Amino acid sequence: MQVHRHEQHITCDIAKTCTLDCFACRRQTYKHRKIPPGGFRGQNMPLSDLEKLCEVYKTVGFCGQVSDPIFHPQFHELLEIMERTGRECHIHTAATSPKLKMDFYEKAFEIHPRGKWFFGLDGLPDESPMYRTNQDGDFLFEAMTKAPNATWQWIVFRFNQDSIDQGKELADKYGIQLQLNYSNRWWGHPADMDYEPTEMYWMAPDTKYTVPRTSTNHYRNWGKDDFELWPKCIHLEQSVAYVNQGFLLPCCWVDGHEYEEDVTVFTQEKFRLENNDHVYDIIQSDEWMQFYDDLIRKPKEAPIECWKHCTNMHDHEKYGKDSRRKRVNL
Repeated sequence: MQVHRHEQHITCDIAKTCTLDCFACRRQTYKHRKIPPGGFRGQNMPLSDLEKLCEVYKTVGFCGQVSDPIFHPQFHELLEIMERTGRECHIHTAATSPKLKMDFYEKAFEIHPRGKWFFGLDGLPDESPMYRTNQDGDFLFEAMTKAPNATWQWIVFRFNQDSIDQGKELADKYGIQLQLNYSNRWWGHPADMDYEPTEMYWMAPDTKYTVPRTSTNHYRNWGKDDFELWPKCIHLEQSVAYVNQGFLLPCCWVDGHEYEEDVTVFTQEKFRLENNDHVYDIIQSDEWMQFYDDLIRKPKEAPIECWKHCTNMHDHEKYGKDSRRKRVNL
């Protein structure tokens, strides 16, 4: 079976450190479940791995599953590779550290001026640390205002939903794109009652939509007979991911120790990028082709994450309102 995957974009978890304690982050899940022993894992991406990725992918996203890219000890060198190869980097960051001063960011902006920066500030600078524990919101906001191509990524919570209009005014003042993100990570925990928003700016900036309590997570009680699998990796709706163990995965959603039994085929030592001359040696291997073939021919055997993220539950007429994460650019 020949699977046609786009070569436009790849997401990469390039480091192994984050200073934040965001309660819904997968990193916290690992830590509390002690998966693996000690609660965390990974390595910093070797420069040679990025060189190989730039041979194939036109844009590379530094978007950590369990880390923040700014903590890679050779972060500036990675940006130099992006600039030298003519590729474009998308840097997603939310963490801060007293060790990283403003000149660290200014140097990064200078090295790769075409890079696009996405700053995770969930609300106004003094509101964001309510979720982004340990974040210096004022410092990160200042860094965002200095970035040449900045997007303000604002996860909407109950505590910041009434500040959106003020955030839009600030974004316009500094020439920043404001992007509202509506999470689907509401699992019925008691804390959800305090954080889950009650309103949405729905599709149009001037339109507010009241959110029913249970609408954001249709797969709380689902079965594989309830939906049809629609693999986004095959239909070019989701990019390949590089995880901070040095492996490639069909997407970032299957990166997780609690699901390792489903994806161990991808984390064999022979598939570590350092052990291969070219990305194609991995993504065009027999094992990868078999995985894609099985998604189509034997969907009921697909990993649980595929069923959580890649079904037709987003069919409005059949299943009601879309349960996927929303992004609204203001």
